Parts: sequence; C-alpha cells; structure tokens
Amino acid sequence: MNVPTLIIVGAQKGGVGKSFIARTMLDYYKSHGIDARAIDTEIPVEGSDPIGLKRFYRDRAEVIDLSKSAGQMKVFDTLKNHPITLIDIRAGLLASMLVMLKETGFFDTAIDARRFNIIVVHVLGGTVASYAEVKHMGGIIRNARHVLVKNHINDNSFFNWTDKVELPDDEVIKVSKLNELATEHVDAAAMTFLDFIADVEHQSEVLRGYVRHWLGNTFATYDKAKLNELGEKNG
Repeated sequence: MNVPTLIIVGAQKGGVGKSFIARTMLDYYKSHGIDARAIDTEIPVEGSDPIGLKRFYRDRAEVIDLSKSAGQMKVFDTLKNHPITLIDIRAGLLASMLVMLKETGFFDTAIDARRFNIIVVHVLGGTVASYAEVKHMGGIIRNARHVLVKNHINDNSFFNWTDKVELPDDEVIKVSKLNELATEHVDAAAMTFLDFIADVEHQSEVLRGYVRHWLGNTFATYDKAKLNELGEKNG
C-alpha cells in the first residue's frame, strides 16, 4: 500500500520561481494519473484576483494560512486522505514552518513510523546565502528527503563563475528556461502547462510546441530524480 507523500516547495528568498516549479510538479503528477492536492500559502488581498497556484489551479488549489495553527491542522491532520499533498510555501515561511513541524514532533513520528514520505524541495537563488539557507534547513530536519532545484527561469549563474562554493551533499535538479514568449502566454492564459499544450483551438502551435518540448525535458529530470516513485509501507 502506498504511503501518502508530502512535498514542501519553498525558498526563503522571493523571486526564484518557486511557484513556477510547484506548477511543473503538479503537472508532472497529473501526467502520472495523480491529481495531487495543492496547498497555496499566498494569501491574496480580499477581493483581488487569485494569485500563486490558485490562479492556475482554481478548482484544485486551496489557499491556507500555515502561519496559524488552524491552517496547520487543516493540512497536516488530513495528509492520510491524499496520495500526494504539495505545499507551495510563500517566501520567508519555509524555515519557520520546518521548525514548527520539528518542535511538534511531526517529522519524528510521521517519518520514523513510515506514515508519510516527506520531500523538501529547495528552489535555489543565485546567491551564496541561498545555499547557506539550504544547509541550515537541512539541519532542522534530517530525516526527510531534500531536493535542490536550480531553476533557470531568471538566468541565474549558480556560481558557475567560482569554484569556492560547494553544493551540499543533496540531490540537485536542473530545470531549463522556458521560451520567454511561451511563458508570457501561459501566464496570461492562467492555464496549467498541460492544459496550454492541449488547447489546440486557442493557442499558438509554435508556443505549444515550445512548452511541450520544455515540459517533456522537465519531466525527464523528475523521472531521473525518481520523484514519481511513491513509498510503500513495510509489511
């Protein structure tokens, strides 16, 4: 029997394409026949249009304030009801949430008892501080799987200019940059990547081709990282 999987996508710094990566992962699991539960922690201004994941997954994404105990209970007490729960953590909240989960004993009891699989996806920025944050958060929670994502959406060099920065001994996934015009059209349409590719009637054949090729490459990197392999309970 498969164990429910919790995926936490986060970064302490904003502007690194965290929600962009979360969207690719939701589409990745959709391509494997799994409608992952999507939790968005970006709280919009009352009366404004949806933002974050909610803008692209209006019928699936649920906006929850995880800085409050009621929101934490709503998510973590119901993990067992979903094969995959993906949380897009707003900038600055990742470290405090990991500390909260550690202090409440969630990580120790949930992982050690093999009740859940937990994957923490760190979306890296192009600064030394970004790597230091990953090392710090890896120390907060050691018994989860930590995955590092180099998202090239902003053309970050990720220290290609120096040999003085060492990556932690964690898994690193590289997501290539999507054609800028294709990115703009997908965002303007407020569609998932998969839905944009499938929209033959309204979308450009050329731009759909760009998205299809890029998404296929992104999915291949996730396959290589074995993100499609859900854990199984012992016995």
